[in-house]
Amino acid sequence: MTAKLHKIIAYVKQQDQLNLIIGVNALLFLLAQILLAFNWFSLRYVALPNTWHDLASQPWSLLTYGFFHQDLLALLFNMFLLFYCGSILIDFKSEKRLVQIYLSGVLLGGLFFILSYQYLPEIYVIKSP
Repeated sequence: MTAKLHKIIAYVKQQDQLNLIIGVNALLFLLAQILLAFNWFSLRYVALPNTWHDLASQPWSLLTYGFFHQDLLALLFNMFLLFYCGSILIDFKSEKRLVQIYLSGVLLGGLFFILSYQYLPEIYVIKSP
């Protein structure tokens, strides 16, 4: 078993960081869809809450929401955009910076969402005609 694990670790180390981020997103999407099909999982455990109080009860969601997608179209669009923008970013910066920028974007985007939901709630209200 450890030989297989070492092979997997060696394979992952050979991959570039952009493909690794895309692969992790795709694998987590597939895993979540399989678990959702059997009612063994709920996206609310990894989804970003909209209040500070709820965030305090599940702080991991500030990071996990950036890796889980609700539907296939959202995953495909986000990974397509990540692939092209990430490739351009790697040309200007290093691959190590790509991971730092990706994770910083996830964290800051989550914080901005919670702040904007608290102080600009009328934006999130959908009004019917």
